[in-house]
Amino acid sequence: MDNRTNNTGKSGNCSAAQAIAFAVAFIVCLFLTVFTAAKPALATGQEVPIQNQKPDGAVEWVGASCPVYGWIDGDDVVLAGLLDPDFSGDLIIGDNSGNLEAYIYPGGLGSGEYYGETIQVTTIAGDAFLDQTTITSIKIPDYVTRIGVSAFRGCTALEEFTFNGEQLQFIPDECFKDCGELTSITIPSSVVEIGTSAFANCAKLTTARILSDDAHLRYIGRGAFENCSALKEITFPYTVNYILDRAFKGCSSLSSATFYLADISNLNRIGDEAFMGCSSLKEMELPFHYAGTDPDHYSLIGDHVFYGCTSLEKLGFRNIPRPTNDDPRQNDCFSQCTNLKFVIVVVDSFDDLTNYSFGLPVDATYLLVDYIGSGDNTTLEIWKIYTDANFGNSTPNGSVDLVIPKSFINYNFTKIKADAAHLSNTNAQFGLKSLSFEEGSQITEIGTRAFSTCGYLESVTIPPMVTTLGDSVFSNCSRLASVTFQTTN
Repeated sequence: MDNRTNNTGKSGNCSAAQAIAFAVAFIVCLFLTVFTAAKPALATGQEVPIQNQKPDGAVEWVGASCPVYGWIDGDDVVLAGLLDPDFSGDLIIGDNSGNLEAYIYPGGLGSGEYYGETIQVTTIAGDAFLDQTTITSIKIPDYVTRIGVSAFRGCTALEEFTFNGEQLQFIPDECFKDCGELTSITIPSSVVEIGTSAFANCAKLTTARILSDDAHLRYIGRGAFENCSALKEITFPYTVNYILDRAFKGCSSLSSATFYLADISNLNRIGDEAFMGCSSLKEMELPFHYAGTDPDHYSLIGDHVFYGCTSLEKLGFRNIPRPTNDDPRQNDCFSQCTNLKFVIVVVDSFDDLTNYSFGLPVDATYLLVDYIGSGDNTTLEIWKIYTDANFGNSTPNGSVDLVIPKSFINYNFTKIKADAAHLSNTNAQFGLKSLSFEEGSQITEIGTRAFSTCGYLESVTIPPMVTTLGDSVFSNCSRLASVTFQTTN
């Protein structure tokens, strides 16, 4: 009896424990059903749109660590915009590793079923932050590989944009257009193309840093930096092939535009009005990859490219490009460059230059040069000097006061070769009235007969670095009355 009672009690206790275990298991299964079993398998191999249109069946998500939302489509995590339209201040998408805690809603936002997951944003949708006027800074994850058209257009309070990733290849059309408070931008070396009007009307943009080491940039689109009136300088990597129409038009503060490793530049084309109205630009080297006269491979330059660059003093060509318009003699590439004093041309390209006018000022001085060395060690040697664009004897006799510049871009002039202003139908032989050198001149040698028979030359000042004067350097200069040898202090 007692045994039966004991057995029955044990049996009852066992049944109660089983019931409790069953209930716990049921609750766990229900929890997993809601928060785990609902998790869909992510499809792969789908083409991912980057416009702000959610694909059918895409899983929606909401950022837990910042007020953003988006969807997951295959392996792509698309950020579509702000969840809170009243958000203001600094927007940081993800932690220092680019991870973002998110709630995933398989049935769509508000469906009630969700699960938590750590995600990494890979795509910024088109129009994602269009006309968001209260965001002051944005930091996007390094994992982002694509950005949609107009993603940040009209973010009028945006002052700082940070992106350090090396996977982004395209900055799309109008991406930062009308971001009037944006002051600086760094273009990752992975970027191949900057789209049409990508930074247009960013009126306070002073610095656009294009990473040159290991650069891949090839295309700078139409109007990419148009009307960036505060932009002061730009350095193009040698990989750039195309600078298209109006790319820097109206950048009135742009005083320096240079090419990194210009001696191996791949530049093939500059489009119409590309630097039109860059009224602070003082010197520019155009390291075209091909000559315009090459029948198979040639470089092109558009119309009015430097129109109105009124501060441009020195211009250089590595190769002479072909004008894009039908009548090459009517190309007005350099019209209204009223202060242009020197055109520096590689000596081997001189014959090509005589084929086109480009609207260059008639009274500019042409220096035919050789580039010696490469990279930062490059220097220039002057082979020929012409005192006007007609390359003949049209300069009025004794009308030119020539001051040889110290440098061009970052290349120092170091030598004036034999016969530079003598013979070879050079009009400098008759046009020169005086000869001097810019302060700090690095000229060390003036070659044999360099200024011989310059019959109207009256005065010469020799800079202190000169150690060699060739034979007969000023012979038959019948009006030469003053020669001054400068010394170092």
